Amino acid sequence: MMSISPSFFGFQTAQRSLLAAQTALNVVNHNVSNANVEGYTRQRVDMATSYPLQTSGGFFVGQGVNVTGITQLRDSFLDKQYRQEQAVQGEVTTASTLLGQTEGIIGEPSFSGLSNRVQAMFDAVSDMRNNPQSLPARTAFIQQSRDMIRVFQQQGQQLVDLHQNLVGDSTAGSWSNSQLGLRVNDVNTKIALIADLNRQIGISTSANAVPNDLIDKRNLMLEQISKVIDVKTTDMPNYQVSLSIGGQDMLRGGKVLNTLALTASTLPNADRIPARITTVNGAVDITDSIASGEVKAVLDVAGNNTAIKNVYSTFEDLSKMLETLATQFNNLQATGRDLTGTLHTADAYTNLYSLDPSYVSGPKLLYLKVNTAFDNNMNKIALADNDATAPGNFAGVGDSRNAGKMAAIKNTIFTVLNNNTLEGFHQNFVSALGTDTKSYSDRKEAQEDLLTQLQGNRQAVSGVNTDEEGLDLIKYQRMFEASSRIVQTYNEIYKSIIGMVG
Repeated sequence: MMSISPSFFGFQTAQRSLLAAQTALNVVNHNVSNANVEGYTRQRVDMATSYPLQTSGGFFVGQGVNVTGITQLRDSFLDKQYRQEQAVQGEVTTASTLLGQTEGIIGEPSFSGLSNRVQAMFDAVSDMRNNPQSLPARTAFIQQSRDMIRVFQQQGQQLVDLHQNLVGDSTAGSWSNSQLGLRVNDVNTKIALIADLNRQIGISTSANAVPNDLIDKRNLMLEQISKVIDVKTTDMPNYQVSLSIGGQDMLRGGKVLNTLALTASTLPNADRIPARITTVNGAVDITDSIASGEVKAVLDVAGNNTAIKNVYSTFEDLSKMLETLATQFNNLQATGRDLTGTLHTADAYTNLYSLDPSYVSGPKLLYLKVNTAFDNNMNKIALADNDATAPGNFAGVGDSRNAGKMAAIKNTIFTVLNNNTLEGFHQNFVSALGTDTKSYSDRKEAQEDLLTQLQGNRQAVSGVNTDEEGLDLIKYQRMFEASSRIVQTYNEIYKSIIGMVG
């Protein structure tokens, strides 16, 4: 090594120490200032001994310290694990809320709920059976039937409104304003923001600088998008990341490769989920590939997950229950005889419950109503049996055997109701809804505990501890003060030398 005279290197050594201490103090200040900022990662100044110089006498003399970088204290494994669990938390929290709303619509047990309305209707049937000639008893039956259908349809309409709020309907414009559409738009916005941050980070690293604060912003954005929809990230050179959703590449570095869109479903059960999530480039349907996140919860609760009592299946069950009840009463009305002994097989009084002409297909819940033909003709309700052994097949005005058959509907087991009575079927799907709601609520609490633990682990590595920063502040302050004294001392020495020479 070439021999160098150490004329001014002592001053330069002190100067390096002074600058290193100043840099360290700035970093401590930055850490303390951002201690409560979401997503901030604690930074540390990395220092290394400067390469020594060889004097003319052959000795090696150190040149002090150099700042080699400012490093984030981060554990990438914990970050990825946290993002994965964040997606699960987004799913279970959203699902718990939405199922709770569904359970609130059904509102059982309740004095004014569906169970009591159905029971009140059958109580009115029993009154007609006991008093087949009573006009008030017949009037009460019609009124109780209307009250029962009102509750059926009130709950049904609320479920339809909730379903539309979640995923829209067959009208394309409804998707963008649905919870699904808003979240898909949010994902696309965040993809663009992450790509832009990647570009900014790439520009900085190309200039041999590591933009720690930009990396923090990007990681926070990755956590936010993970809560909405599960994403897979891959680290790339120069602090870049790539991102995929549902197995489809969405961005690589600063380049957006794809975005998401909602397209009309062509599946047989399109009423459940009228729009599918697809990629804009390639139109790949990734709806069923989404494993977690708020988007999955919205899809599942709306109707995409048949393993839980979702909004659409609850609506179907309500409709199935009312359709079964209406069919049974209509069959008996068409085969029994009214108060005058008339048999109504194909006239205005054939059905007690009629279907609105606007009905096209699907569940009939919102289209069934009490036949208004009976409003001024209560005597047309067929409470008597069609008795082949009686004169004119009519046993008289006191016959209420057909009313007895109507009353027996309440305790009849129906195959279409999964081998349950009306009451049993209702209790089963209400219970299933309550069980699923409780399950997601429990999962939500467990997931919050897990995230709290993971966040604690991350904070232990990346969080700002103001006590530690206070100790570092004192340490670097002392370093700065000592270096300042050395610089001042050398300054006086050089002044004296210059004065002597001059």
